[in-house]
Amino acid sequence: MRITNKIMQNNSLMNINNTKVMEDKLNTQMATGSILTRPSDDPVIAIRAMRLSTNISKLTQYGNKNAEDAENWLSVTEDAIESVTGLLEDMYAQCDKAVNDEKNTTNYRAVIEKMKELRDEIYACGDADYAGRNLFTGYRTESRLSFQENTSVKYTIHEEFTLQDVEKKNYLDTGDVMEYSNAIGFTSNETDVVKSEYQRIRLAYNNTDDATPAELEYHYTDPATGAESTKKITFTTKLSTDTDAYAPADDEAYYLADTGELVLGKNTLNKLSALPKDTTFRVSYNKSDWEKGDLRPEHYFDCEAVDQDGTVITYESGSKQDIYYDLGANQTLKVNTNANEVFKHAIGRDVDDLEVMVNQLEKLDGIVTAIEKKINDGLDGAELEAANLQLAAAKKAQDLKRDELQQRFSSTITSMQGYSDEAGIAMTSVGTKGNRLDLIKNRLSSQKDTFKELLQENTHKDIEETTTELASVKLAYDGALAATAKILESNLLKYI
Repeated sequence: MRITNKIMQNNSLMNINNTKVMEDKLNTQMATGSILTRPSDDPVIAIRAMRLSTNISKLTQYGNKNAEDAENWLSVTEDAIESVTGLLEDMYAQCDKAVNDEKNTTNYRAVIEKMKELRDEIYACGDADYAGRNLFTGYRTESRLSFQENTSVKYTIHEEFTLQDVEKKNYLDTGDVMEYSNAIGFTSNETDVVKSEYQRIRLAYNNTDDATPAELEYHYTDPATGAESTKKITFTTKLSTDTDAYAPADDEAYYLADTGELVLGKNTLNKLSALPKDTTFRVSYNKSDWEKGDLRPEHYFDCEAVDQDGTVITYESGSKQDIYYDLGANQTLKVNTNANEVFKHAIGRDVDDLEVMVNQLEKLDGIVTAIEKKINDGLDGAELEAANLQLAAAKKAQDLKRDELQQRFSSTITSMQGYSDEAGIAMTSVGTKGNRLDLIKNRLSSQKDTFKELLQENTHKDIEETTTELASVKLAYDGALAATAKILESNLLKYI
């Protein structure tokens, strides 16, 4: 094969260019510190680098974004629960004050007013939010826990109970003493004023609708046939002021719409008590008028609401809605605390019960004062005798009501301690999540550092090595230029 001068020129230029390309590549590697300038430089290293970069991006998302967001959520939640715990301690102290201070109606009224303020503040803590998302309302982070103003919306609420929720309470039967006025007396005497007991299920709300009776539903398995069926008990609607409201006949069951109580007759209770202890009872009732600060039922119960345009909106209990943050491959952390773990309806309902009793005691105080004034104004004969009998009955009712109120304050102390303990459990749960989150963050940080090191080792170009290679290539380039110049000086024409 004949090698011409043109072929030698082309080959020399191509070799010089390749050397120049290599010099440029090494110069780029030295400037960037990376082996790769484009994926084609080394496809295996490029693929490995892409995978490592993807892992680092994911760990950055988990550690720097998700974990930080979860940590802030837990921190705000902890602050809210801590406030609730302090407020419950204050309510406990108020009940203790009512039990131990001078037992007069003025003191009781002052305690009740203070407890109402504390209750409202507790429920206000339930409206705490983080970055515009409400903390205790499950998936409905845009919805407040309580009503922000007086509202008229009809809800059909389905509330669940067990036999453990049936309470035995004392009731003071005052006959017609409470009907006393200056114009109308009463016929009851001391023997008609008696304490009695009743069994109740207390609903989450008072001042419910009395147009539709409440229904209690439960599932029943026939022991003989094994067949399952759903049974219902429909309650007779009454008001707590009705004379027989707390004394149903054995086979009766009353729904007291104003106080939100289901009062069970003896046989009705026995029928329920004969069921397995874990039987769940579902009570359905309506409530349309809501006051500012009332807890919204959709965050606690399955319910239906009738919108202003007549549309029925169905809600699933917010207590079933857990929010999880992704903190790694197949690893999540529940960050939210459900409303029913801390913000109990029973807190407010206990205050409602106490206020009803204080109102009754105040009314009895007024009746006693009115009768005493009437006697002091001058009565004689049969009128004086009748007034003295009325006074004796009223004073007995007053004393018994005061004793009943004392007992209720004492039992409320225990209840408040229980609510505080449950809030403490929720606080502990948040703290445990926080500790776990710290461990996860440390692990994510460690993994991220490891992947960064691997990426560095995979793609890093050693400066000293690159400098040596660059010097070698430059020397080869300079030599190639010199050799080519010598070769191209000679050609065939010189010898012709």
